[in-house]
Amino acid sequence: MQLVLVFTLFIAVAVISVSGTSQPNCAAVTCDPATCQVVHCECGSYKDYCGCCDFCHKCPGEECTRLFNDPCTEGHHCVLDNPDERFNTGGRGHCRSLNETSTEQHHHGHQEHTH
Repeated sequence: MQLVLVFTLFIAVAVISVSGTSQPNCAAVTCDPATCQVVHCECGSYKDYCGCCDFCHKCPGEECTRLFNDPCTEGHHCVLDNPDERFNTGGRGHCRSLNETSTEQHHHGHQEHTH
């Protein structure tokens, strides 16, 4: 009985995890710009996945996490503060210059994935 309960719980968590990180079905989304939050962005903005509402890019040095799609401003990407952590397990990072991080990665011998 407990095995069935544990298995059911595992499946439920897996389904929620996949649906929470999957891209939305834009055909099912009605875009009404009047419902979008007004944004004032220091480092530029981008449209959501369906091209409806604006969101702010993260500025250089600002905390970010790829898991929550916190894109950094152009020429920057989200780099983990602790290279031993992972974004999908709660690791956080900061927006760093692509030039700065490519030099650092070469120096330290590890590579980050960019999105």
